[in-house]
Amino acid sequence: MPESPILVVGGTQREFAQARAALGKARDLRFVLRVEAESAVNLSTAEAHARLDRGAPLADLFDAADVALGGRRPGAILCNAELDLVAAASLRGHYHLPGQDVASATAFRDKLVMKSRLARSGISVPRFADCRTAGDAQAAAVAWGGDVLLKPRDSFGARDIFRVGANAVVGDLPTILPGTYMAEEFIQGRLFHVDGVVYDHRCVFSWASEYLTAPLDFDHSRGGGSLILEPEDPNLTRLRAFAERCLQAMPTPSGTAFHMDVFETPDGRLLAGEIASRSAGNRIRGSHFAAFGVDLMQAAYRAQAGFPLRANLRATPAVMSGWGSLRMRPGLVERLPDLSWPPPGVLAARFHANVGERLSAARGAADSLLSFVLTGDTQRAVRARWSDALDWALARCDVAIMV
Repeated sequence: MPESPILVVGGTQREFAQARAALGKARDLRFVLRVEAESAVNLSTAEAHARLDRGAPLADLFDAADVALGGRRPGAILCNAELDLVAAASLRGHYHLPGQDVASATAFRDKLVMKSRLARSGISVPRFADCRTAGDAQAAAVAWGGDVLLKPRDSFGARDIFRVGANAVVGDLPTILPGTYMAEEFIQGRLFHVDGVVYDHRCVFSWASEYLTAPLDFDHSRGGGSLILEPEDPNLTRLRAFAERCLQAMPTPSGTAFHMDVFETPDGRLLAGEIASRSAGNRIRGSHFAAFGVDLMQAAYRAQAGFPLRANLRATPAVMSGWGSLRMRPGLVERLPDLSWPPPGVLAARFHANVGERLSAARGAADSLLSFVLTGDTQRAVRARWSDALDWALARCDVAIMV
């Protein structure tokens, strides 16, 4: 009897290519591609798939899955896309399959549900509140005595977030906010992220990195990035332990990758930022692959399918690594650098725009003109290479401001 097909839910060709690489060419993989209505993204006709608008009702999702599966019952449903976690969970419920259910996916997607659950479990988090209007955020700033972040409850990648102060002018913000928003205390201090893999209910791999610039600085900093911590860094052990406490407090699936932001306040306290039941975006995956030889997205797919993790998860990095990005600027792209001659230590540089393309202003931290992975013998060396790489890219990129 042929094996049951495995259904992968996502929004990009890359996700499906990674699933194919993770599970092998011989596996019977089927795809549901969920995209925005105006998107031109599609899959090769050689793959068994169905295309669906993200705004389509649940019944259409079930129909699309049946089309992709050819009427067969799936053996597993996999997803590593933030916007599609709840849809994939709904499909598991529809087919009565194990894995992340809707309650778990919602807890990881809805930041208000997430923060409430963490706080109830005794995890320290920034102060937060539900928010219906921009005025609610300003009232929170007054009550808490400092700036707050007005953020969509289902956002990711620092998209569509506003910083609001007690005396800030909020006239440029909508009186009635589109979608569901929350207010969160703005935290001064260092910002880290912890990335890892959960397999058979156990955290089998994790490592911490420090952001070089705050993700919210995307609109005025020259570039972003992060560096993995050195094994001797005293913050490493406590950040990994803190992340595991958060995983235990959340309805974490038995098999998943995770990505978590953690604040360190000036007095040394750790506060939970956000935690996602998927692998990281930007070039964090590339940074971890360079250091540890593990592709976190592929590990996520294998963990969800219940397949043994084929990567040898190193206890320590083979090299120090990080990633960087040149922030997107609005205008016409007139010149881009020749990536065949990158600066020392730069790996896998990638453009996110083309010469002649008109760019809009960045909406979030992931909106970049150019991104790259870095390696070096020490974290200090990687940090220096990050700065040099941004200088190199800035000197070779021309974006003309459109009037």
